Amino acid sequence: MLSVIAPLTSTIGRRTRTKPASTSASAHLRPTASPRRAPRKITILNNRASASSFVKARCLVSSYERLYIRGKIVPRGWEVAAACGLLLVLAVALPAVLRAGKKSEPQWARAAAVHEQSLSGRLPAATLGLAREIMAAMTAGTRWRGSFLYISRCTEEDDVHYATCCAAGTYARGGRLLVILGEHLAAGPPELAVAVLGHERRHVSGWRLYLYSLAAVASVWGLAVAGWAVPWPALLLVAAALRVVTTALFWTIEISCDVGSARDTSAGAMLAAVDYTERTRRGERALWPSWKRRAVIVLTCLAWPDHPPFIMRRAAIRALAR
Repeated sequence: MLSVIAPLTSTIGRRTRTKPASTSASAHLRPTASPRRAPRKITILNNRASASSFVKARCLVSSYERLYIRGKIVPRGWEVAAACGLLLVLAVALPAVLRAGKKSEPQWARAAAVHEQSLSGRLPAATLGLAREIMAAMTAGTRWRGSFLYISRCTEEDDVHYATCCAAGTYARGGRLLVILGEHLAAGPPELAVAVLGHERRHVSGWRLYLYSLAAVASVWGLAVAGWAVPWPALLLVAAALRVVTTALFWTIEISCDVGSARDTSAGAMLAAVDYTERTRRGERALWPSWKRRAVIVLTCLAWPDHPPFIMRRAAIRALAR
């Protein structure tokens, strides 16, 4: 009995031992694909003891990803310096672009010349003569090719208002200047109109033109560069400081124009022009509803007005125009 069982046991053992060999031999006969390694993440997840290690590794990878993205977005020091240098070049080149123009008169300049010829019967002779003298002084010894006077008509229906017919301004383009004077200012005392035109003349001459260009570029593109280069917590302080600096530049230009015009004409004439502007603005705002007045005051304080307060302008004229 034992002699019969022993061969069977040996046969079963040989079969069980030779079966893996036959399987491996058949596997060698089949074409095999390149071996693929299982992701380390699956291996770590399958091991409960390494769960905390996987969390730590994943957090480390995420931090490296954030650093990589921040390194691609946040500029380097030389990039910020290059952007600031580009803004300075733009501020210097902008006045040159405004002064550059063709020799032939553009269409708006020809229309302004026709309008200026029609002013002989509309303005007092004294006011028109003094205005033409100031217009000639605007371009004398400068790169401006010409200047034109435009009288803005009154189109308001209310008796008390403040619009372009009560103000003045200068429009520079194509190497020419278009000086806009309100109809009410032109019809008033000649000293008042001359003081306002003298103020506008200084906006487009000398260092004020370049300083105004720098302040205008910094107030717009400077904020864009600050938002790109400065991280968020410090961005508010940088933006506020930049706005304070640009507002100080604008106020310096306006006060300098007031003082220069007062020296050319008289301090009384320039003070009268400032009083007229303040009186017309307050008269118009007095007709507004209370909510509108408060909203304008809040928005003006948030936006940092380009013109200084009237009390500051009067004090500068009295102190410096001697």
